[in-house]
Amino acid sequence: MRQAILLLPVDDYDRRDDAEAVENTTFESISDLEDRFPKDFLVYPDISDFMDDCNNQEINLELYWLTYVNLKS
Repeated sequence: MRQAILLLPVDDYDRRDDAEAVENTTFESISDLEDRFPKDFLVYPDISDFMDDCNNQEINLELYWLTYVNLKS
């Protein structure tokens, strides 16, 4: 099992509640996340990639609610 960073667009959802509701929840795979969140979202299954994108300012974090989930695969 591994942790993944999930970014949920502020404009698409009431994400504070949604982000907190799934925090530390376990999903079988990324496709299960797609079932749970049908609108656009970003997932970083590799935390290093997320950190790189943040440090390179490639993500405007003001546009997203952030949370983390566990992925089995």
